[in-house]
Amino acid sequence: MDILIGLLLCFLLLVITVQKGLFLGYALFLCWIIFAWIAKRKGKTMKEIITMSYEGGKRSFLILQIFLLIGCIMSVWITAGTLPTLMYYCLNYIAPNWFVLFSFLICALISFLIGSSFGAVSTMGIALITLARGGNIPLALMTGAIMSGVYFGDRGSPVSSAAALTATITKADHMTNVKNMGISSILPMLLSIFFYGGFSLFYPLKLANSPLPSTLKDSFVISPLMLLPALVLFLLPVLKVGVKTSMILSILSALLLSLFAQGANFFSVIKAMAIGVTFEEGPLAGVLSSGGIRSMLITYIMLFISCSLAGIFECIHAFDGLEKQIQKYNRSPKWRFGLTAIIGTLSSSFGCNQTIATIVTHDIMKPCYDETEQNQFALDISNSAIIISGLIPWCVASFVPISMLGVHNASYLPFAFYMYSLPILAFVLFPISGKAKIKN
Repeated sequence: MDILIGLLLCFLLLVITVQKGLFLGYALFLCWIIFAWIAKRKGKTMKEIITMSYEGGKRSFLILQIFLLIGCIMSVWITAGTLPTLMYYCLNYIAPNWFVLFSFLICALISFLIGSSFGAVSTMGIALITLARGGNIPLALMTGAIMSGVYFGDRGSPVSSAAALTATITKADHMTNVKNMGISSILPMLLSIFFYGGFSLFYPLKLANSPLPSTLKDSFVISPLMLLPALVLFLLPVLKVGVKTSMILSILSALLLSLFAQGANFFSVIKAMAIGVTFEEGPLAGVLSSGGIRSMLITYIMLFISCSLAGIFECIHAFDGLEKQIQKYNRSPKWRFGLTAIIGTLSSSFGCNQTIATIVTHDIMKPCYDETEQNQFALDISNSAIIISGLIPWCVASFVPISMLGVHNASYLPFAFYMYSLPILAFVLFPISGKAKIKN
């Protein structure tokens, strides 16, 4: 009963925090205190609680470097003109009759390159929703297309922190999981193209020439050369170069472009990578921004607290009863995935955080996977908890990006086709895709 009350209290704390727009780290720390108190009531010493919290928090150490590199990339790609060039070319060549479809595909491309739903929304997403507002396209439809696109990369990019966390906690091979996610994305992507293509014909963009492309060209040197950092980040992992090495080389190439192509000051670029870059005034205000390493450190703090909280869950055996019940129904890999999806949905709803959802789903479902199924386990979590978090309106994974887009309700959900078709198809087609194509 203590655990159930604690979960409900945490749920309320997290929902209120998200709704009020407060820093989630405070609520997560209060959740840690609640469960530390519950652990104390169950006879655990403070030393045991702190030890288990630290053991849980250590899970996050392995991806700290990736978090820091992502923060650098988000900023230096702006100073190098990489993101502005991507935006310029995309916006210039969007056909009005296919605007919704192109928006989905462009957001998928950007998010895959930078590995971040928030990053893709804060750059390309804001630009596209601004055009849609003036072009008589329903905002719910446009938001659904953008959210589907950005979660394509947030889930499946080699530089996604969510993908790195999933591979780390399941002890799966990261690049193998990326390949498996790519395979399982093929059919949902094709169906999403038909879905958004159909809506594009019904809702074409009715807008005269947008000033944004010319504004980007006036503010940055726009050239195919500026796409070099993106090509480095995309091609090197394909050539079996390590993800961290690829990210570092992408940062270095972007740094050189910032200095010699864009004429930026060296120290200003380093400052941008450290604390971010934002256009607070002028025509690019609210269109291009990045929090740099500082924002990723804040995100990492939340990740560490979430992992520490999961450590306390283990300490008090919070989900042992649920694990035993689940194992009774673990009749086949297909139904096991179904259970993983259900647990992922519940943990996203109660945890209000993609990281908590991932960790809790892993901890509860871990007994259902043996040591030879790490890659399958990672894929199942990627096809459930990771993507479903973006469909829970009060979860940070959903609330933050739709707030950036200026859409403060759940009206986009019916149009987030890729996000809900992926777990559904993963379940329906599991006997085919799960057994024939998984690489171990």
